[in-house]
Parts: sequence; structure tokens; C-alpha cells
Amino acid sequence: MGVSQHGRSRVPAQYRSVLPTVPGLPMGAAVLIAAACTFLGFLIDANGGSADLTGTFAALYIAGCVLAVLTVRYRGLFTTLVLPPLLLSVAVSLAYQQLTGRPATSIKDILLNLAVPLVERSPIMMAATALVLLIGGARIVRQRRSEPSAPATVS
Repeated sequence: MGVSQHGRSRVPAQYRSVLPTVPGLPMGAAVLIAAACTFLGFLIDANGGSADLTGTFAALYIAGCVLAVLTVRYRGLFTTLVLPPLLLSVAVSLAYQQLTGRPATSIKDILLNLAVPLVERSPIMMAATALVLLIGGARIVRQRRSEPSAPATVS
């Protein structure tokens, strides 16, 4: 028994989000969602009087990355798969420059003030990356299974 026309998605496969009947966002919009959530986490921590990034930042960073991979079009999936490490690198570096209020003047300052916070947040980055890769991998597998396979030709 075949699927009726009504039961099929009207959204072309390359433009779908994680939900087959819902169009996905363009790649830039998905990246913007992840960046906005991460920035919101930084703002909450900065306004809380803390000189360090807290669990609020981590939770919003992870949520933003997951939301991006769920809402992006299939065509832009690769960008959201590589986004978590890149976003955290930029966000933590900029956040610590703002939170400490001291510009880095030497290589030693850069290593201590920027690299150490990145290393301390590597478990958060790994968690976000793992979640994003699992969701993205599931989307790729589901997409490949739903595509009609071409009949094999023997030459």
C-alpha cells in the first residue's frame, strides 16, 4: 500500500528541517540562532556580576547548537555540524576579554587568559558536538532512507 499524496511532505527534501513537513531555516539563520543563544548566556552571566561563565552560559550554548541543527535546512546541515567548536572558541575568547576587562598584550597573556578558559570548557564543547553530531547523523540516515534508490545497472 503506497503513501497517498496527502501523507507526503510538500517540502522538498533539501529544504526540510528535522520535521519533514516543516521547511528548514537557511544556514545563516540557524547559525544566528546558535550565536544568539550563546550571547544570551554570556549576557546573563555578565549581568549577574560573575567574572566567570556559569552553567547558564553552557546550557544556552548547548541549546542553541541543538536548536540550530534541528531547524536548519538539510542543505545547511554540515555548517551546523561543525558549529559547536567554532562558536565556543569565539564566544569564550570574547567573553573573557569582556569579563576580565584586560586586553591581552603578550603571548603569555593570550595563552593564560584565553586558552585556559577554552580548555576548561572542552567538556561542554564535546557534549554539544556529540549531541549535534547524533542529531545530524540521524537526519542524514533518515534522508538517505527516504530517497528513492536508483536501480543498479550491470554493464
